[in-house]
Amino acid sequence: MNNRPIFLVFMILGFVVSGFVSCSWLIPGRRAQIASPEVALSEIIDKWSRVDSVAVLGFRDHWGKSPTSTDVLNQALLSALGRSGAVVNPDAGITLSEAPTMRYSGGQVLPTGWRDLTGSHMPRHGLVLAGQIREADNWTYLRLALADATTGELRDHGTTRISQGDLDQLVAAASADSAVATAPLNVAYHVVARRDDAGFAEMIDVSEGTTLIEGDRLQVRLQAAQDCEAYVFLYASEDGERKNLLEPQRIYEGRWTYAPGENSWTSFSEGDQVFTLYLLVARRIDEDRQTLWERLDELHAQAQIDRMSGLHLVDEALADYLQQTIAVSDSVHAIRAGDSIDLATEAETFAYSDGVVFEHQAENLQGSVILRAISFHVRWK
Repeated sequence: MNNRPIFLVFMILGFVVSGFVSCSWLIPGRRAQIASPEVALSEIIDKWSRVDSVAVLGFRDHWGKSPTSTDVLNQALLSALGRSGAVVNPDAGITLSEAPTMRYSGGQVLPTGWRDLTGSHMPRHGLVLAGQIREADNWTYLRLALADATTGELRDHGTTRISQGDLDQLVAAASADSAVATAPLNVAYHVVARRDDAGFAEMIDVSEGTTLIEGDRLQVRLQAAQDCEAYVFLYASEDGERKNLLEPQRIYEGRWTYAPGENSWTSFSEGDQVFTLYLLVARRIDEDRQTLWERLDELHAQAQIDRMSGLHLVDEALADYLQQTIAVSDSVHAIRAGDSIDLATEAETFAYSDGVVFEHQAENLQGSVILRAISFHVRWK
């Protein structure tokens, strides 16, 4: 019997096994492919003992360079850590404005000088998490290493892989989302007041310092050129009361949105008041406004708001609230009289269900976020 074919099979298997051993860290864990980087990284972290606080150095290739996928992978890593309950050190690693320089050498699982990257205020102290990227055969291999800077010991490590094609799609999507998030919003904005007298309806264009009278009614109409979120409310200077005309909600490209409704109006039943109409528009409006309202209540408690006086403090509080929602460095400020506001060249015609027809020119508002404020008086009839 000729044993040569069997010998060749074993020899080939030997080369294959040898090849796997030489690049053993490229072998993923129990799953060959995982749906997303976050899930893949979570599978590694969840196997470790609890990580309470850690300096995250992020991902690099072995040359210390950041591939185009680095931002996506770093975000996935932070998300995976958040799901596990870990606290990320805000004074070290990728949380800094300039990420640290790192380089791997000699097949090491941790970058050179990693113990000095835990934050300047407490060197060589605490846990450090570093990630390494390698690409091979249409896969991106990710290795995580967790070490203790105090002792210099490796605490845990693990490896996984994700499809290079899937990762490329995530990178492209993130780039597109970033471009959308920083693109300016465009909103056509109408503020119309109505006065009914002896059976006749008169339109009043509401601008800064306008005086309305008891019984007048107000309506807002807006149309955005992009999907976004909008919020419209009235703020009373006398007591700080807020009345929502449009609850924070999603509005869609090209569709008219009305506050309080297409054929509905907000009435002013009492005179001798000063109101400010606020419009807030952003890609996303933060649902948590508790701190904002507390700040406004504090301004009233300190008697810093008196009719038209002190309203700039309310503007600033709202601007600070919106500033948190944008990914660009643009400074948010309230648009008021005196600012350059572009008006539409042609008026829109509004026909109401009771037969009244008004024509009104829109304000064309633009910005990464939009904060429009109009303060006006309401007097006794």
